[in-house]
Amino acid sequence: MPLILLPAFARYLDDRGNLQPPHGPAGPIMLAIALTGAVALPVIGVVLARRRGDRQWTAHHCAAAAIGLGLTAVVALPTTAAHRSHAPVEPAQPHCQAVSGGRGCPGG
Repeated sequence: MPLILLPAFARYLDDRGNLQPPHGPAGPIMLAIALTGAVALPVIGVVLARRRGDRQWTAHHCAAAAIGLGLTAVVALPTTAAHRSHAPVEPAQPHCQAVSGGRGCPGG
């Protein structure tokens, strides 16, 4: 999962390292696959280890599932906030005020 998660998260970073919404659907799709796999694969491991009755592997997979949930919280929350952030609004250009004598506006 780290091999998918790292490039997916990197798509959310701009040149200065700030979180920004990615351009195109590849970033969110890769991130969703990586975070789903980080939680789903250990849960499948827990189910299989419990079926075999292996307590040691059950504990290992439970720890991996907890790490996957923590990773999901740490990565998913900032990236969803990046979608809500808006680009800074450019300040409005001052309107030309006509002044008596023709010096207020360029071109008349």
